[in-house]
Parts: sequence; C-alpha cells; structure tokens
Amino acid sequence: MKTPIQSSLVHRLFAELETLFSSNGIILILVILLTITMNAVSFVSIKWLQTEWADEYSLYEAKDKLYFDLYRESGYGGFIHHFKNTVLRNDEVPLKHLSNNYQAITQNLTALQNMATSPEEKRLIRQIEETFQEYWEKLPILEQAVRENWSAKKTDRLVKVSDRAALQALDELVKVNQKLFNASFDKNQALIDNVRFYQTLSLTVLLLLSLLLLLFLKRKAGLVKKVQSLQKEILCYENLYEGTLDSMVDACIITDATGIIENFNEITLQTFGYESHELMGQRIEILIPEGEHKQHHADYMKSASMRKKVLFKGRELKAQKKDGSEISVEITVTPLSVNGQLKFVGIIHDITDRMKLMEQLGAVLLQLRNEATKDYLTGLMNRKAFFEHAEKVWSLAKRNHEPLCMLMLDIDLFKEINDTYGHNSGDRVLKGLAELFEHECRKEDLICRYGGEEFLILLESQPAKGAMEFANRIRQAVEVAEMDIGEGVKIQITVSIGLVAVECDEIPSMEEMISLADKVLYQAKTNGRNQVAENILHN
Repeated sequence: MKTPIQSSLVHRLFAELETLFSSNGIILILVILLTITMNAVSFVSIKWLQTEWADEYSLYEAKDKLYFDLYRESGYGGFIHHFKNTVLRNDEVPLKHLSNNYQAITQNLTALQNMATSPEEKRLIRQIEETFQEYWEKLPILEQAVRENWSAKKTDRLVKVSDRAALQALDELVKVNQKLFNASFDKNQALIDNVRFYQTLSLTVLLLLSLLLLLFLKRKAGLVKKVQSLQKEILCYENLYEGTLDSMVDACIITDATGIIENFNEITLQTFGYESHELMGQRIEILIPEGEHKQHHADYMKSASMRKKVLFKGRELKAQKKDGSEISVEITVTPLSVNGQLKFVGIIHDITDRMKLMEQLGAVLLQLRNEATKDYLTGLMNRKAFFEHAEKVWSLAKRNHEPLCMLMLDIDLFKEINDTYGHNSGDRVLKGLAELFEHECRKEDLICRYGGEEFLILLESQPAKGAMEFANRIRQAVEVAEMDIGEGVKIQITVSIGLVAVECDEIPSMEEMISLADKVLYQAKTNGRNQVAENILHN
C-alpha cells in the first residue's frame, strides 16, 4: 500500500507529464519515433555483429587447418619423418618426398604469415620457418650421404637439426589462435547481448508510452466533444498501436489474464505460420506448449498482483509452430492493467539460429580439442597431451615416493609390412595395435603414439615386477593377435619393448625416462626382437 507521501509524489509527477505533453503533443510522438528508430538500429547492429563474427571465425578456422597441416608435416609421413627415415635407413624412397613436403610447408607458412594478426604469431611462425629452412639446407648433405652410402651415425652428425623449439612454437601458435578466438567470441557475444537488452527495453518503453498517450487523451476530452474526440484519438491510437507492433523485429502477443490471445503483430504470424483469424481468440497454449505455460502461469498472476513492471526477462522456452515443429524462443512478459483488467504483453524472440550456432560451435570446439590432444590415426594421446598428463603423474609419484614405469614399444619390421601390403594396411595395423593396448591397459595408464610405429605406456604406482609381467603380457598378446589389414587378409606381428622401472627416491625426468626406455628398446631389437629388455633403477 502506498503512503500519502508516495501518492502525492506520483500525482505530482503525472500532473507534470500531462502538462508537458498537453502543451506540445509532438514531443511524445518524437519520443515514440525515436524509440522505434533505436529498435531498428539495434536490429541492424546485431546483423552487422553476426557478419563480423562469421568473418573472424572463418579466419580462425583457416588458420587452425594450416596448423593441423603443419602438425602432420612434423609427424608421421611428413617432412621431418621422411628426413629422419632417410638418415636412419640411408634409403632413397623417403628422400623423394622431401621436395614436395617442403613446398607444402612453405606455402602453409606463407599463408599463416599473411593471416597473422599479432607480433607473437609472426615471431612463432618465423621460428618454425627457420627450423624447416635449416632442414632444407642440410638436404644436399643428406643426398650425398645416400649416394655414398654413409653410416647413419655419420649422416646424423652432419645433418642433425633440433626441432623441439619449432614443435613448441607450433603448440604455442595453436594456443594463441584459440585465445584470440575465445576473446573475439566473448566480446562479440557481449555486444549482441547488450544490443538485444536495449532493444527489448525500447519495445517495452514504446508500449508504455503509447498507453500513456491514451490516458492523456482520455483526460483531455469533455462530455459530447470528448466522445467524438475519443473516437478519433482511439482510431489514431489503434493505428499507432498496430504500427508499433508491426514495426517490432520480434513477435509481440497480448493476452488476457486467462491466456486468451487478444492481439499480436505481423511478425507473430510469420514466426508461427498462422493466419490472423486462426490465432485470434485462441489460448496461448497453441503457441507455448501446455506444460511450459501452466508451469509459469501461477507465478505470472502472483507477480502481477505485486505490481511488478516486468515479470521476467529473457526466459528461454520451447514454442510450437502451426506445422507442429518446435523452435527455441526467448520471452519477456510484462503485466498491464487496462480498465481494471489484467493483460499480459509477451515479446518473443526466435533464438533457434543462435542455439544451432552454439551447438555447432560446441561441436567444433570438441573436434578441435580432440585434434589438439589425440593422434589423428589411432585416437591415442599425441605427444603434447601425453607430456601434459605424464608430468602430473611424475610429480605425484615423486611427492609420494611411489614407483613409476615407462614402456617404449616398437613394431618389428614395420617397414616390410608397408612395403609388402601398402601404407593403408600399415595404418590398419597401427589402429589395431592401439585398440589392443587400450584393452590390456588399466584406466589410469597413459598410452601415447610417440611417432611412426613407436608407442609409450606410462604405468602409475606399478613396481618393477608387475611392470615386467605386464610388458610380457602385452608382447604375447600382440604375438598371437591377428591384425586385419583389409580385403579379408590377416597378418601377425611382433613388438619389441624397452622397460624402465623407477623404484628410488630420485625419479628421472620424463625426457630422461623416455631416453632410457629408447636405449633399452634398442637392446631388445639387437637381441633379436619380439622381447622385453628392462632397466630397473633402485636406491
């Protein structure tokens, strides 16, 4: 209940407004027209922001594809892999691919330089260019080594290039690109939300001003002349009222207290697919499913009795079109009292496209996350993701003085499989082996495709004896497994395993453990393949 002071203030404010608009009614018309103009500008602004965001997303997607291509050229089957294979095997076959690989890398790096939007991106791209350029400058020496049949040790000493910095730079580029994308998306979304808020607010203000105009006109009329004047003013108001409704970019529906539709704008018919006579006088449930409407109707009535200006703003609901299809909408409901009767004004904004866009963005982000952390062929962790998780396991083992074991596994005579059956068959073998590892390992074990036909498995809290049993079990499982390489052909393969088990307080770093495992793996290969060699570190 209002106090006498509150009633006096309201009456004084109303009197001042009446005096202002009675002396110059054009002011009210200008305010309404200004509100309509603001609403139109808001709509155009949203479309412009969405266009800008689409351009930025296309740039981000193009850069991300180029980063993926560089990852591929840095990994199995790429430039660096062919270069190192030539060094190790003194073979002309991978050597033939280097020129085409390098040309593709150069084109990708040039495109990325042109797309770079920050000095940090350009610096990282130059760092990658320098590494590949250093490889390219070593190519004549490598060609001489192949012709003269140098030893792998001599060739490696003369052409060795450190590519760790380039791979780290590539990882950093992906993070920078993701960071720029997230910042751009958040900024654009915030701008769109703000514009839509002011758009909704302007529509509500416009409707309230129109009702205020009607009240002023009714108070100005006198007796018989008042009736005639009211007829003209009501007609003028109806035209303005309908024009206001039809000028809105969102659907606007007016119902009585029981939910019977009394009025709506043209956008409502376009949005829901009805003709005017099909919608007038129907219950609101024809547009808002009965469950959604009944769930909130009691709250509407209670809030309206408390004289709330806006019952809720921006509530997301499901609406139903004439053809039975559902759309996602955002609805704002305002209660009005007309001649003592309660009305509800609902402004309905179709957000179906926005919801689809959010779903698409979510799928893209999930795909990007998988591409950044998983090996593209086997689905196992890639090196980057493996090192991130392995460092956490290593820190925990060091803090709790728990054992830690690293296995490096290499497919025996894998080149012969590729040469005999083709690279597609070799890829099938890699996929089948990855599935076998996932089946045999524990949930907490980390499995990684380290490169080519090499894999890493990190065993957490596993003593040396248990690790050795596990390694032999893996080796035997591979030995008896039949790998499907397509067209009904199955082959059997073997693996050699290098095991490093740490049962001491001072745990070597991840890089050191991998280096030790590589050396032990070499022993297993030298001793005849298809076996496990171990190196146990004690206090």
